[in-house]
Amino acid sequence: MQKLHTKTPMLSVLLLLVTGVLITGCSKDDDQPGEVDVAAVMAGTYKGTLTIGAEEYFGAELSATAAGGNKIKFSPKSGEAYSHATPTTMAMQAPSGNPRDGLIAQGPEGSAAFQAAEKNLIVVTQKMAEEDVSFTFEGTKQ
Repeated sequence: MQKLHTKTPMLSVLLLLVTGVLITGCSKDDDQPGEVDVAAVMAGTYKGTLTIGAEEYFGAELSATAAGGNKIKFSPKSGEAYSHATPTTMAMQAPSGNPRDGLIAQGPEGSAAFQAAEKNLIVVTQKMAEEDVSFTFEGTKQ
């Protein structure tokens, strides 16, 4: 009879540990590094100055749309004098791990920097093909 009484507390502790592991092991971890919800932070319309070569367009609009994963597509507003600038897609990264601190991109297609607190965006594109029209944009999210 003595063996049964000593096993019961041990089984209770073991059951409690297993239950704790199952409960915490099945929860989704929302703060995994590298997973940046870029679209939620920076998708939208930006207004500022778009430069193509030596030509500056003040009050220009640039849209930033989700392009899958951490990629954002930057496109000049259609129907405007600067609309011939080639849209580009860039993979944005959060250097601090938190996209609300800011996002950057650097690659062969160009570079971009987004200051989340001030909602400022700078985009500098590079030609990827002969017919591409590269541009620089500096503006603020509307």
